[in-house]
Amino acid sequence: RGLELARALLALRNGETAAVAPHCDSARAALVPLLAAASMESYAHTYSFLVRLQVLQELQAAVPLLSRLEPPDGSPLRIDAAAEAALEETLGQWDARAASMSSSIQALEPVIALRVCLGHELLARLDGFGEAPPSQAAAAGRLRGELHRKLGGCWLRLAKSARAAGNTESAGNALAQARLHDSTLATVQCAEMDWAAGRAHDALSRLRQQCAKLETDAQGA
Repeated sequence: RGLELARALLALRNGETAAVAPHCDSARAALVPLLAAASMESYAHTYSFLVRLQVLQELQAAVPLLSRLEPPDGSPLRIDAAAEAALEETLGQWDARAASMSSSIQALEPVIALRVCLGHELLARLDGFGEAPPSQAAAAGRLRGELHRKLGGCWLRLAKSARAAGNTESAGNALAQARLHDSTLATVQCAEMDWAAGRAHDALSRLRQQCAKLETDAQGA
């Protein structure tokens, strides 16, 4: 089952989106009997299999969206209303599932790892619109912004989970990743960690620097 998921991710990375679904189906078929057996033991054991099924479902559900941003050879890149709606639906589903997901690192890591992988694939495709007509470039810019905010939120949630578990190193690494996507939210979380650790001066310094940056950005807009 792990091998089939790896093959699906490799197909995604290689742009072979049509090959993703069969690998996901094979991995899912292998998980179902294991899930049935685990359900006879404990909820904790069962939940780990449910997380794997969620990973497979989210990966397979993203294939149509990726395909929309991967036109046939020789065709011009184009973002239409359907592609924008598909991305909004995908990101909306991520939010909807967030409320029911466990906050433990073990449950969050595989889901967030997949979302980061999908996000980077989508960003790579959207980068191809840099020289597109103005309307297309603007649409790509909006979608990139949405993706960056969502990926920043994913990393922040992982950082909070790691912090709650006392794993400050993992929390710091996750915050560093979050900062690449959404520096404002990441700075606030860093300040919270500094404050909780008794580094009030560092926390206030971070917030002042972020406020100054926001003021500068606003003046330049």
